[in-house]
Amino acid sequence: MAPGATLVMFTDGIIEARDRNGVFFDPVPPLTGPLPPNPAVVLDTMLAALFRHARALEDDAAALAITHIPAGGAEQGPSSAPRIG
Repeated sequence: MAPGATLVMFTDGIIEARDRNGVFFDPVPPLTGPLPPNPAVVLDTMLAALFRHARALEDDAAALAITHIPAGGAEQGPSSAPRIG
């Protein structure tokens, strides 16, 4: 991964979320725009778009974002995501 790049992984519960017309959620548009290299912000952006689209989920869902911070680099801003460990 390139420095500053963020990898986003998610389960099928996210891409199978449907709007009231039965249209599946497409995660690509909210993840395509310029986003800061902060995994919490990236997930917040995608999940906000998801809940605008579907309002509620009918399946379980999980998402994970990992940002490559080069050695000696600092995290870009505070993370609102819970930390494990």
